[in-house]
Amino acid sequence: MGLIQTAKPEAEPVGLDEFKSHARIDGDFDNEGALLLVRSATEHIEHLTARQFVNATWQYTMDRFPVSGPIWIPKAPLVSVTSITYLDADGATQTVSADVYQAVTTDMPGSIVLKYGKSWPAAREDTESITVTFVAGHGASRVNVPRVANLAIKRLATYWYWNPGMGEITGRGSRTITPIDVDTVIQNLKVYPREAVLNG
Repeated sequence: MGLIQTAKPEAEPVGLDEFKSHARIDGDFDNEGALLLVRSATEHIEHLTARQFVNATWQYTMDRFPVSGPIWIPKAPLVSVTSITYLDADGATQTVSADVYQAVTTDMPGSIVLKYGKSWPAAREDTESITVTFVAGHGASRVNVPRVANLAIKRLATYWYWNPGMGEITGRGSRTITPIDVDTVIQNLKVYPREAVLNG
């Protein structure tokens, strides 16, 4: 199973001026660094909570269709399913008709279920032979981002700004050290079950 973001959100969940006001940063001399901290804090919290705060497009790959039950989507909240493709017995890419399935967007995590009387097509059982392309997020702008998530991003980015030696930027572009109060918010925002056990 794999999960990659193929289209980034059109806005940050926290604006630059909003963050600078929260962190009490004066002037524009370090805007680039401040924005990097906001993005890093966002990625860090989204990764740990399995959420997407502002709408983005993702691709989720699986080795096979589920024998029974739904396909659980590992980013929440689910907005829509763009397509489901698979490899047939000859290795050619095919697209599952939208008449076969429906997206369940009212639960977290969201899921994809078969419509009544429908079944998944015969697919080659191979590594990442199934690709689900979907949109997840709380909205196309920062307006609908949960307030607690907005505050957590600002507090984490502020902590890193004023304590530059307390974290490190990883290969994912996210810092790894978070203050206790932000960790508490992260635990409350987490969406269960996580990706590793969703479709195993």
